[in-house]
Amino acid sequence: MKVALLPTGRTEWCGLSGALGRLFPDHEFYCLPTMAEIKSFGDRFPYNGFTSMCLTQSHEMNPPETAMELVSRAAQEAIGERGEETADLVVVIDDVELPNVDQVDRVVAVMRSAVIEHVRRLPNRIRIQERTEESLKSKVSFHLISPMVEAWFFADRNALALAGVPVDANVCFNDETDPEAFITDDANYMVATECECVRFAALHEAKKKKHRPKWLGSFPREKHPKGYLQWLCRDPDDQSCTSYSEANGGCSALSGISWNTLLSRPESQFALLRALVDDLSEGLNSTPTVALGGTVSPLTSRSGAPADAVLRNI
Repeated sequence: MKVALLPTGRTEWCGLSGALGRLFPDHEFYCLPTMAEIKSFGDRFPYNGFTSMCLTQSHEMNPPETAMELVSRAAQEAIGERGEETADLVVVIDDVELPNVDQVDRVVAVMRSAVIEHVRRLPNRIRIQERTEESLKSKVSFHLISPMVEAWFFADRNALALAGVPVDANVCFNDETDPEAFITDDANYMVATECECVRFAALHEAKKKKHRPKWLGSFPREKHPKGYLQWLCRDPDDQSCTSYSEANGGCSALSGISWNTLLSRPESQFALLRALVDDLSEGLNSTPTVALGGTVSPLTSRSGAPADAVLRNI
């Protein structure tokens, strides 16, 4: 079977199809936009997510256009409107991001609203609305990575090495901590300033915004896995003060992620990730190469889908 993945991160776009392909080797995984689309329409990819801002109740009533674009592209792939063979399954994947870690239910509610609004906007002729609604319900799922995919790497030391973390780095992350609720107590990381970044500090202020490393942001630094990963890979001579690259180290780390290591963590951990794997297993009618086990998130699990579901799982 063919599975189209519609991620909102470059690391996921580069590496997730290969990673999931190892978990379900009898099936074909590919990411959207496709290389053909990128060659035709430029390198503005992947699709933007809608969780970088703190979602509010108003977003449930009027979903962001970024969410609408994800639904539209997923529907096109499920129906086959681009003249290509249709996908058997389509999985939209977004990060929870720090502004929404305490309201995953709202993220799901906003996506549900985006699906409903997408169908409502369609012209009601030749059963377009019904056909789209049927395809969304039978083929498309929505899943979340909390708070972002770099959190997965901290459950797999080899993935950190592939991402570029030096082998002698002191990584402060407890095995008892659920990566989906990422937190580090690295005291040196917590007090680091741009003074450690020689080239970045020398940049003109107008250029600093573009190259500012994530760990110099205003978010709760200890809860930001990408920021911590950048800091572990810090390079004072790089204008962004880090050697970590989503398209290179991030892609290698995700492509080579150890599913056995991730899914063998305590059963209460990785509930959102387990929901994704469980959904794929059911949709593909295939057993993953690594035993799933553990708890699946009721917010995004196939079994937890409401009676009025608008996608396969929400």
